[in-house]
Parts: sequence; structure tokens; C-alpha cells
Amino acid sequence: QLGDAKTVQLAEHVDDLTAFLESVVPAAPGPPVLIGHSFGGMYAQKVCEQQRLNIGALVLLCSVSPRGSTSTVLRYLFQKPKLAWEIVRAFVFKEAATDLDVSRRVFFSDTTPSDAKVREYMRHFAADSAVGLDTRTAPQQFPAKTGAGADGRANRAWRDALPPTLVVGARRDLVVDGAAVEETADFYESELLWVTGVV
Repeated sequence: QLGDAKTVQLAEHVDDLTAFLESVVPAAPGPPVLIGHSFGGMYAQKVCEQQRLNIGALVLLCSVSPRGSTSTVLRYLFQKPKLAWEIVRAFVFKEAATDLDVSRRVFFSDTTPSDAKVREYMRHFAADSAVGLDTRTAPQQFPAKTGAGADGRANRAWRDALPPTLVVGARRDLVVDGAAVEETADFYESELLWVTGVV
């Protein structure tokens, strides 16, 4: 129960996700494939880091880097300031939940899905933004802080324990840029697959 909480810890999300998976994985016909998209990729990475579950494979789909999103934000500020402003409006000012045009530009294509479907997503955005991630403490819990070796990549023990990992990036994704996707693949020394559409 969050009660009046305005923020939640990264570890709390990970514990909730792990508890859910622990309740369903034993009934699965085989080890599940864990797919994490965008910031969900951070949670998927942390679930695997705990090594409490038998995960068959990990797919990081346009995932936030194990180092977090600071480098992406800085790249956008200096290279794509207009896009940086759109993302700030969408996430910081939460306009993705209130402004159809902002929501469509940041998360969808010009014509797909319909405005009605985008508005449906916006209702979810509004509900999800009622409680935010504690951004003061989260960076200390990112895999780059908790599981990096001397070379800046996932440490050897963690890499050896990781399930087979595939990193997928979308060339036209506006939120997680190509450099962040490459950071993720490099951190885990994993296969990297590019798709051409918007994920």
C-alpha cells in the first residue's frame, strides 16, 4: 500500500515484480523469457541481478541503459534541444497524460494508433504518474553501480549467471536513443538487434 506516498523506491518495484514472477514461474512449462521495455528494462535487469528466479532469457527492448538515462538526456540537450523539450514536457511536466499532441509525438507515430487509442493510453499515463520513482536514490541502484566490474561492464560473476541476453533497439525511438541501446549491449556484452520501426 502506497497511501499518500509520492515516490517509490526502485527496489520496491523490483521486489514486487520478483514476487509476482515467483508466484507464476513455478507453474510455467519452462523457464520464462523476461522482456523489459524502456524503463521496464531497468526492472528486468534488476530482477536478473537478484538471481532468485530461473529466467530462460532476457530481452531488453529499447531499454534504459544500466547506467541510467543521464547521458541520453545530456546528448539530447546538446544535439536535439527541441526533442529534449518535448521529452521534458512528456515526462517531467507529465503532459503525456494531458496533451494528445505531446503524447503522440513522444510515444506514437503521426497516424497510428487512433486518437481514441492514444487517449486510452494517456489515462494509463495519468494513473501511473500519480506516484513517481525516487530519482534521488534510484541511480545508486542501477546495474552500473551495483554490478559493474573494473572494466565498466557487468562483472564476470553476474555475466556468467545471466540468462542469454538480447538487446533490441529501434532506430526511430525518440526516448531511448541508439547510443543508450549500444551502452546496454556493451555492458552485458550481448547480442544487439536493430529494428527500423518505432517500438
